[in-house]
Amino acid sequence: MGIFSKTKKDLSVFTSHTATCFTSSSIPSRKIISNLGMVKATSRPFCGAYDEEDDFVQAELVKKAESIGANAVINFRYETGCFEANGASMNNAFIIAYGDAVLIDG
Repeated sequence: MGIFSKTKKDLSVFTSHTATCFTSSSIPSRKIISNLGMVKATSRPFCGAYDEEDDFVQAELVKKAESIGANAVINFRYETGCFEANGASMNNAFIIAYGDAVLIDG
């Protein structure tokens, strides 16, 4: 169930795996101990409808954040884009997820 799928889901603040992703720059009732820098994950180019690509890039982003010692991601965002491959006969799309990897208390 991706962000672009037809199934409705809450998009305000959500949790994935062991790290937590927040679209805001602060976390209610939590203190940010350290900002470890920006992390980014990109999908492979794909053609056709979005399916689970957004969940894939979010999971990759969480893995990258955890690999540098973070337990949360703030300022979480998606970017999308498209490009032509093989001339004008084929349009491909991609998704980029990014945010600030942070260490929070608790």
